[in-house]
Amino acid sequence: MSNIIAAGFNSISANGGLESLAADFRSFADMGVEAVELGLTTLDLMAGGRVIPERAERLVALTSQFDFRYTVHGVVSSNLMDPAVCRYQLDAAKALVELCDRIDARVLVQHSGHFRADQVLERAGAEQRECEREALFELAEFCKPCGVRIAFENLFAMEPGQCRQTPAEVAQKVKAVGHPNLVALIDFSHAYIESTHRGLNFREQLRAMAPVAGHLHVHDSFGRPQGFHRTYLPQEDAALGIGDLHMPLGWGDIEWDDIFSELIFLPGTVLIMEIGPRYRNEQPDCLARAKNLIALSNRAERRAAGVKAETPRLWCCQCRPELPNPLAASRSALARSAVTRLIGLFSMRLQEECACQSAIQCGCSRISGLLAAVSHLLSRRRTSRTPGPPLFSGMNSIPATSNAWRIAAILFGCGTRAPRSKSTTVGRDTLAASASSR
Repeated sequence: MSNIIAAGFNSISANGGLESLAADFRSFADMGVEAVELGLTTLDLMAGGRVIPERAERLVALTSQFDFRYTVHGVVSSNLMDPAVCRYQLDAAKALVELCDRIDARVLVQHSGHFRADQVLERAGAEQRECEREALFELAEFCKPCGVRIAFENLFAMEPGQCRQTPAEVAQKVKAVGHPNLVALIDFSHAYIESTHRGLNFREQLRAMAPVAGHLHVHDSFGRPQGFHRTYLPQEDAALGIGDLHMPLGWGDIEWDDIFSELIFLPGTVLIMEIGPRYRNEQPDCLARAKNLIALSNRAERRAAGVKAETPRLWCCQCRPELPNPLAASRSALARSAVTRLIGLFSMRLQEECACQSAIQCGCSRISGLLAAVSHLLSRRRTSRTPGPPLFSGMNSIPATSNAWRIAAILFGCGTRAPRSKSTTVGRDTLAASASSR
């Protein structure tokens, strides 16, 4: 089981109402999305740090219709390093925690603070940084009874002269607070842009964050700061490759596979792709790629734990459910006695090589199918295309163990990358034809 437990997309309201969220939810459900991050501050759910009950009830009614793992994005403009508004920010964040509990969302995203361009004198002082640290601890304590985790997100300089915390500094802040309900949130594109802006090593910044990261924001870019340049349309930003583009995975130049093959995140991490309706057609492909990234991260975890990592050569029936058993069922005692060794070999290989790590379930669910299929083979006395002893015979040109394993892989629809010999034996098409003609 990977430390990354779910993948999905974010959803925000188009006009302050719930209608666009409902449309997103239906689309996500059709896609097979597991997690949805709600931009609740795009809805009119709070006023003065208090939840509006009637609106909250409508939100609960909507979210309860779908079986998603929900997370919530907090106040986008939040800046806990500004003492003038820190208390207001905390009140709003606590109201969001209450909403999280109402809709069973266990993660609340909190943006990291910054200094404005005109706060030159404050940058050298510790007061603002201490303000944020204390505020984070207070918020994490507030989250403790309902089991919500604050995910502290790294940002990037959004205007000339603005001073943001680097990803490594965000990680240090999380460690300094030292609260179990506070984790870091890696936004990879944000880290890329800020690393470019500050002349930092992007991958080193990610490595600094990963050990305390319990939430991920994934979207593509080229890591180019916006600077003073402003475009007329967001599509023009994408055309130029500048700024925080929130593009589909693969459109930018972030090396996703290399990153997820290396980094290990905290248990219970959720991967959210901040790729909105503008790229609706690309979302299914992004979801498939995200699941592959989770698999790469899982292998990294296994390597770090000292578990032997091999490239899977076999996919079990649960991984490849679209491949049917090509032979009809049969229940002969001959098959049961003849394939005892084959069953043991098949189960052993599944446990060693099945990519979905559910060997016992898959093996048990298909044992009867294997017995039936081999029973059919033996009753038909199928042999190799060249003259010789019967199948499974020790005198056959292919060793009995190797041949049995190959036949099992074919019968189970589990792929064809089992051990092979140079001899030509009965193939999938031949076996299927035999079954249909019986």
